Amino acid sequence: MSRISIKLTPKEWGYLAKDIREWCQVSLTSRQMKKLVSKDKRLLLEVAFSIGRDGCDTGAREQVAGAIAGELTGQDWPTYADYNRMGKKKAKEFYSKLIRNAHRAGYKTLDNAEDYMG
Repeated sequence: MSRISIKLTPKEWGYLAKDIREWCQVSLTSRQMKKLVSKDKRLLLEVAFSIGRDGCDTGAREQVAGAIAGELTGQDWPTYADYNRMGKKKAKEFYSKLIRNAHRAGYKTLDNAEDYMG
């Protein structure tokens, strides 16, 4: 069985980082994004097949957000249904933990990230 090498260009890593920054308010550099996504070959494959100038498709975006949430909070990224089930207070607690741990991990967040779950 032959091995397939999956490589994204620096530009594509940048597109993904920008897309995720807008999605979850955590700002990873292209290098940080590559390190995170490359840990999971299935995720890397998903991203590779869907990346473009506008970022990646929703499924891949959700998986990357899930990887970020898992790394920073030990939890999955909440879906819309999860937000409805957990209520605004619990959702805000999740998001505060995400932002706090992002800073501890050396990731930047957007200026309005603390108000994102508003």
